[in-house]
Amino acid sequence: TDIHWMLPNQSFTPIKIAMNEKVKHEVISFIKEFKAFVEKQQATLILLPPVMEENSFANLQDIINNISMELKKNDIAYYSTPLRYKFTAGYFFNTYYHTNKQGVDLRTKLIIEDLKSAIKK
Repeated sequence: TDIHWMLPNQSFTPIKIAMNEKVKHEVISFIKEFKAFVEKQQATLILLPPVMEENSFANLQDIINNISMELKKNDIAYYSTPLRYKFTAGYFFNTYYHTNKQGVDLRTKLIIEDLKSAIKK
């Protein structure tokens, strides 16, 4: 919902990665199967990374890179880089991924740009 768009941002602690965090291969397999299904329908899967607060992004950099590499190894890749969807804390309401109105607007603008670019190809 958008009720929080009129509320002031709340403070939150950036997420930290667990030392044993690994890429979940069952998720990669699911995305690979979904891509095959989409292509069978004569469509194109456009995968965009999630938006993330910059300090959390820095804390998760290794797993973000590993996910991107695993996707690429399986002939699946983000259409845009995860770095493009890294925003400063001022764009988040109360967690590292829960955007406020300004964050929603910025992410929407980036998605529109990325989709326009994808359509041109």
